[in-house]
Amino acid sequence: MPENVQFGGAAAVGAEMATLTAWVNDGKGGVTQGKLKVEPDQLPTIKATWVQAREKFVGMQRTAQQLQFVPYPAEDGVSKQAVNKLRTAAGDGAGCLGKTLADCIARCDDLIHQTEQTMKLYQVADTSAEIKFEL
Repeated sequence: MPENVQFGGAAAVGAEMATLTAWVNDGKGGVTQGKLKVEPDQLPTIKATWVQAREKFVGMQRTAQQLQFVPYPAEDGVSKQAVNKLRTAAGDGAGCLGKTLADCIARCDDLIHQTEQTMKLYQVADTSAEIKFEL
């Protein structure tokens, strides 16, 4: 994820579709901001999907953390060099597994939050419509 990019963006409430702001692969090795449009009644399912994805990323993150502490299988230079490279690749540096998974978790957190906020907006809109019809 690019540095200094903030998550968020307003979720839009409209008559037909809910719109969430998301970051998507641009096909060139980077990401770009995009919009995800969903039916309002599908928002709970969308939220559950983000939560499930987040849980999977957290599990993978635990594995990546374990890989950072893999013991040397032998005391020779080749074994140590291979393990050190594995530890680095699993770490939290730019382009490494730990950093990538942390970014994925942050994106899921943002999408979960946006989905919850959008669900609240639709609930308020529905409640307001019900109140107007009762008058």
